[in-house]
Amino acid sequence: MTADQTIKGKLVVILKLYANSSEDDRELLTDIMGRSTRVGRQAFFDSRSLYHKNVRSRRVDKEPLAVLPNGELGGLAEAYLLRQISNGYPAARIRVFVDGLFADGNDEIRSDNIPITCDTDFILLILAVIRQKESGMAYSVDMLNGSVERDGYAIPNMIIRKQKGVKAHVE
Repeated sequence: MTADQTIKGKLVVILKLYANSSEDDRELLTDIMGRSTRVGRQAFFDSRSLYHKNVRSRRVDKEPLAVLPNGELGGLAEAYLLRQISNGYPAARIRVFVDGLFADGNDEIRSDNIPITCDTDFILLILAVIRQKESGMAYSVDMLNGSVERDGYAIPNMIIRKQKGVKAHVE
């Protein structure tokens, strides 16, 4: 088939004839094609073919290449991640969560007293720590050594304090 390019056209005609034939004619055509056609492994027909030449390879066990951190890519990934987080957890939601921690009129709260009732509270606490330096955040976080387990969640040992004189941002 690779030597004679007209064979492909003839094969198309045979297949169309086969598709439009009755069941008995299909059986006869199949028998004729089976006796007169040798089918073997074919690598490709031509450059526009869907077939590809097999490439033999063998597995080689080598040490994997080290991934070198790229500061530029890391910055892009971090920016993307922060945009995604902002869509689900906007700054206003974080501020409401932190304000809820000070509901008893306290000016500070320690990790031992932070209630975490669900995954959302845990995520909001993490975001409160990460985004504490943003404008409109009326609190600061002082990190201490170690961690504390609260309601099944391990959180850093920290103190969250209200900042006096910082106006809460309204969205």
